[in-house]
Amino acid sequence: MMINEEWLDKYYAEVGREIGVASSQLHDTTNWSIGITMAAVTAVGLSAKTYPQTATLAVAVVGFTLVVRFFVRSCLAYANLDKWNNIHRQITKYRLADEGKMDQLRKTILWQIEHYHVRWESPRRIRKVIWSNLKLGYLYLFLILGLLCGIGFARSDWSSPATKMLALACLAVIAYEAIIFPRRTYLRHTKSGLGSEHEEKRAT
Repeated sequence: MMINEEWLDKYYAEVGREIGVASSQLHDTTNWSIGITMAAVTAVGLSAKTYPQTATLAVAVVGFTLVVRFFVRSCLAYANLDKWNNIHRQITKYRLADEGKMDQLRKTILWQIEHYHVRWESPRRIRKVIWSNLKLGYLYLFLILGLLCGIGFARSDWSSPATKMLALACLAVIAYEAIIFPRRTYLRHTKSGLGSEHEEKRAT
């Protein structure tokens, strides 16, 4: 199958814009998560009462659940950025290639567009997406907020309905994200086809 060069030029520009959008989303979610974590720690630290009180424990739990939500959004943005970067890189290689390599590069471009754009599959496995985002800073945020929530629940009065409700809400959010997140079709790794193994190795 031949590639329409005029269409490819326009598509290349659109891919560049999509890279910018995904990159902005990735940075925004990470920055918001850092801000939420710092706000939760500050609220607990500046409280005049001994931690935990219902209000300060609620702040810690809400902060933790919001960061979990933003972590999921960050993973999605990271996966989208990875897709567009792979396509953009392949088109760039095609533009700079010798004539003898262009046929193979055309096939790879078409394969990537079909899988990463049309089918919206992921170049890298979900565990790699998760680990890459944890290394961006979420690992530290989860440790801070997890420790804050853990200390809070350990010291709380479990006969209080408020404590039980906060614990249930926290567990419900984590369970929901843990169940739904891996099932998202746009995080499904493409296991077969032209270039799939090559792209995954380069992405690690």
